[in-house]
Amino acid sequence: TPEYLQLAKETAEGSIVLIDSMAGMDEASKAWTEKVKAVAPGTPVAFVVSTNYDGAMIVFDILSKQDIKDGTALRDALLKVKDYNGVSGKYTFDAEGNGLHQGIIAKWEKGKLIQLKKITK
Repeated sequence: TPEYLQLAKETAEGSIVLIDSMAGMDEASKAWTEKVKAVAPGTPVAFVVSTNYDGAMIVFDILSKQDIKDGTALRDALLKVKDYNGVSGKYTFDAEGNGLHQGIIAKWEKGKLIQLKKITK
């Protein structure tokens, strides 16, 4: 996250990291990033914000299509989500309710996180 870079400063240079998403840090999510910054200028636009956004949008999508009466029904509907395209990547949930089955290997270069490789299920 940008906050990490502020703390680590130049010692981050060349560091290789494994993260689950680069939303807010790559070109693919540029439009979303700009929208967040326009609406909430103080919000740090990093993967934590984007995955929370995606989670809310998945729930809103389910609620717009189904008559959900309780938490169990919502959980059951979440477990059926397959290949939902969020700003953080593609979400497919497993039997335990884990989503976003991907990993990104990235490197800090000149104050920016550069994607080296995306690993998907």
